[in-house]
Amino acid sequence: MKRSSEMIHAWMQAMEDAQPQYGGLLESTIDKVGYPAIDRDGVIRTIRDNMDYWAACGNMQGYAGSSVETMYYRVMGEEYPKLQTADDEEGMVLALAKGEFFETFAQWIRSTEPQKLPMKETPEWLLPFTNSVG
Repeated sequence: MKRSSEMIHAWMQAMEDAQPQYGGLLESTIDKVGYPAIDRDGVIRTIRDNMDYWAACGNMQGYAGSSVETMYYRVMGEEYPKLQTADDEEGMVLALAKGEFFETFAQWIRSTEPQKLPMKETPEWLLPFTNSVG
């Protein structure tokens, strides 16, 4: 599971890095980063893998969905209140935009939309994992 979680975290970071100025998840971010169906062993599955593909999609929905929701709660439950107490209006606006990004990102992961996205090429964030062994 370690390789799998490392790959999923790299994917989530790539999504965050590709999203300009946070806010709601953009189609251009999804198009740039892609959606890998990563199984518990760190193997990327495709629709040709049949049931293994669907199991990998479930792994992504469960692990990535929970992780992104946790990021949302950290921003809105910890970061935002501290900024509010400090009367940091600029920081509060950024935290709200971050919160919106993580909220819409989590909703997208939990939907069935990602399963409709075939990976046509290896995205840049995935390259470090392509030549390493679990």
